[in-house]
Parts: sequence; structure tokens; C-alpha cells
Amino acid sequence: MRSDKIFYSLNIKDIQTVALDTLERKLTDEEIKEILDPIADKIAWYDAIQDAILSKIDRGAQKRNQEQT
Repeated sequence: MRSDKIFYSLNIKDIQTVALDTLERKLTDEEIKEILDPIADKIAWYDAIQDAILSKIDRGAQKRNQEQT
């Protein structure tokens, strides 16, 4: 798999969907600029990846594969 493949992203439409649900209006461009960094700061991407690895990958199989190589 390509190492630069994007498999999840957020866009302005996503932000506007939440704004409409929350405030019943769209955000202005200035309001969107204000919230971009706080959104990024709240996304715990490392933890999400780690949790997925730990919940789905069999560590025993991984160790056995390493021992065979």
C-alpha cells in the first residue's frame, strides 16, 4: 500500500454539517478559520491508530512471523 494514501479526512462540508446541526446556520469563512486548529488539536489520531492496532492485530501472530524471518 502507498505510504501517502489518505484514508480519512475532514472537509469544510463536514464542518458546515455540524454547524447546521449545532447552531442551525453555516459558519462564515472567518469562523471556520478560527476553529481549524482546535479541531486538529482534538483529533487524537495517534491514540485512534494505536487502539485499532491493539484491538485488531494479534500480537502472537506478529511475533511468530518475526521469528520465522
